[in-house]
Amino acid sequence: MKKVLSIVLSLVMVLGTVCCFNISAFALSSSGYCGDNLYYNFNSSTGALVISGSGMIDGETFYENNSIKSVVINNGCIGSESFAFSACKNLQSISFPKSFDNLGFATLYGCTSLTSITVDSLNNTYDSRNNCNAVIETKTNTMVSACKATVIPSSVRHIDCEAFGGQTGITSYTIPEGVNSIEYCVFNGCSNLKSITLPRSLKYVGLYAFSSCSKLTDVYYAGNKADFVKIDMDNLNHSNDDFVNSLIHCNNGNMRWFRNDTCTGNSTVCGVVSVSGIKTLTYNGKAKKQNPTVKFGGKKLAAGTDYTVSYSNNKNVGKATVTLKGKGVYYGTIKKTFKINPKGTSITNAKKSKTAVVIWKRQKKQTTGYQIQLSTSKKFAKKATKTYTINNTTGNKLVASYKKGKKYYARVRTYKTVGSTKYYSKWSKTKAF
Repeated sequence: MKKVLSIVLSLVMVLGTVCCFNISAFALSSSGYCGDNLYYNFNSSTGALVISGSGMIDGETFYENNSIKSVVINNGCIGSESFAFSACKNLQSISFPKSFDNLGFATLYGCTSLTSITVDSLNNTYDSRNNCNAVIETKTNTMVSACKATVIPSSVRHIDCEAFGGQTGITSYTIPEGVNSIEYCVFNGCSNLKSITLPRSLKYVGLYAFSSCSKLTDVYYAGNKADFVKIDMDNLNHSNDDFVNSLIHCNNGNMRWFRNDTCTGNSTVCGVVSVSGIKTLTYNGKAKKQNPTVKFGGKKLAAGTDYTVSYSNNKNVGKATVTLKGKGVYYGTIKKTFKINPKGTSITNAKKSKTAVVIWKRQKKQTTGYQIQLSTSKKFAKKATKTYTINNTTGNKLVASYKKGKKYYARVRTYKTVGSTKYYSKWSKTKAF
């Protein structure tokens, strides 16, 4: 439940609508309460804040306060609520005591001046090993909160949600070997981040991990291209284009992410690659091919040079697939589907005698049957139109009753049933009688 709540809060921050408390910066009094059994003393001339007592630091008292420069939390305090010191932009140092065992979500989000984070060496839940200037969950080796001065120890295996959130002072960063996962929104809001180095040990990158990192142009990866695309990346699978402007540098060459995704529709943006010009085609007994336009960031890519094209199920009526596979610096695969409809037919005779009779040219291949419409409306208005279905094995003739003195219009189309789906041809030319 706690993780689900964190995800929801992260998405709110990604959308730029963090308004949970509706608090703006204000002058902090010299002393007061910051929790049910917690109180603080604040020196406005030095910006030093000292918190004493027991219980949890609330998420309101210090939120977005720019007068705070240092925080010392005394033993007895057991944790902080979400956003407790978020957006305290002049906060430079903070220390956590032995008793502190519950660091709230995004407690230090957007503390852009923060360079010193320490945890008491006797704390059983968290540590700041190797003077790393971060909070690490000791049991799981998970970095839960960090700052622009953080150096990730080689023993860290995971980086938790929003750990570096809002750290606009970071322009480049290296994640060392040993780290296996980067959770959702870890670098969210690091708007000046230009390059990131990822280890070969990395197996998972969470949703929106690099959201709002619009300047991120270079991703350096310690493995090869094949290793990189094996990383489980929620950000790519959910259409969040964290690497939209990035050139990915691997040890066997550079690549751009030619989105590994399945796209439908005529013009769909898959990651940073847009594919248009996919059309519905008509069966003629031959393999059907498309002439798509493929662009990366507005630049038109060349088939054969930047990507290859292959097809499956593209001869008979039904749903065909065209596969575009990146080539050269473009890596990944896009699949798009298109319809192949049956060939149409034409009416050879339509007349009225005792009954209305409509005859059409029979289609022998890739046709299950025919749909015929008789109408007293030239535009085939619904109330004036009757629709008939005749199986191809029955024949190519409709005999139906009609109202004398009325002019009738007829049209016909073929259909083919594939699985549970019917594929229709275009309507024939209308025959009046």
